[in-house]
Amino acid sequence: MVSADFLVTVPIFSNLEPEDLVPLAGKLRRRGYQKGEVIFHQDDPADRMHIIVEGTIRISITSDDGRGKDLAVLQPGECFGEMAMLDGSNRSATATAVDPAQTLALYREDFMEFLKEHPEVVAQTTSLLTSRLRSVNQIAGRPGFS
Repeated sequence: MVSADFLVTVPIFSNLEPEDLVPLAGKLRRRGYQKGEVIFHQDDPADRMHIIVEGTIRISITSDDGRGKDLAVLQPGECFGEMAMLDGSNRSATATAVDPAQTLALYREDFMEFLKEHPEVVAQTTSLLTSRLRSVNQIAGRPGFS
């Protein structure tokens, strides 16, 4: 089982106490990926987010003309896949293991239930998503809508 102490190190959970995270820790599912393995593809349906325990994950998109562009390289303690999980849409990017990696998968229904019990996580999740949107806007050379 995952330690609630580890979850406190994840930015969207950092304002919670470890004891608040014990129920959530029991719902996480460990997943392993080989170097170069795709965790999910752009446009795949989404039902979970991932928290990186080990390894490095590259988040990239493919443009209409077929060229790839890296959006982020994520390290242990960071999460990914939360946008599509939250709104129930398809994946907006591809996630690939740069090296052997382990993640903790958190399914949508478990996260939504947790948010009802811990509304303070909503603000942290919004902050994380806003930060990522700003980064993508900078990469794309767009000023954003601020």
